[in-house]
Amino acid sequence: MQSTFDLLIMELKSVYDMPVWTDDIFRQILQQVEFEEIDDIDPADLREMTVMALQDLKPEKAAEAVLAVLAGGLSTGARQNLAYDMKAQRMWEEFANPEFHASIFATAVLLNEAFPKVYPRPEIARLIWQVTAGSPAGGRQLAQPTPVLAARLAAAGMGEHSTLRRLFATQLAEGSFPEAAAIIWQVQARSLSDETAEWVVYSSWYWLRPLQSVRTYKAEIKAGEQK
Repeated sequence: MQSTFDLLIMELKSVYDMPVWTDDIFRQILQQVEFEEIDDIDPADLREMTVMALQDLKPEKAAEAVLAVLAGGLSTGARQNLAYDMKAQRMWEEFANPEFHASIFATAVLLNEAFPKVYPRPEIARLIWQVTAGSPAGGRQLAQPTPVLAARLAAAGMGEHSTLRRLFATQLAEGSFPEAAAIIWQVQARSLSDETAEWVVYSSWYWLRPLQSVRTYKAEIKAGEQK
């Protein structure tokens, strides 16, 4: 059984940050660089103080400290290599393990704020869809978006030679798709009606670029688990 969706791309543009930051993340970074009296910092000043604390370090050491918090699963050696590679390469697209791409991007955002002459401004894609389901069951899915469903909806608007469809043809068709969370970094939904929602998706241009020439399209997704 298929669920049918009508998609309207309202916006697809470059953005230079995404809503991942919390007070706790900034406090963890400050702890990582051994900043004192963290509890005395006004929450409104946490980001600025974190950037200033990073500026007291060499850029590479600052990069390692941020990666230790945001990408803690990486080895020390990988973090050291990234601290240098991020100066000239889009490592949020090029790093071998896509699981860390979103964390590397967030690291690049903070490093660019602290060291704009050393670390370039990172860029990703923000996609805003209006999605209309062809059935009440599909409408219920729209209210609780998942990276899996977002990846399948995105792929439906792309040609068969797109990177996403070439690499994940089997997973896009049906069944488990654990890699989707590394492709669709964040997806938020706002219900417009019972069967229509506005979705905001953050990902890298590496995956979403084929949608630049698309305005409207239909997607038929096999009904079932979308998590």
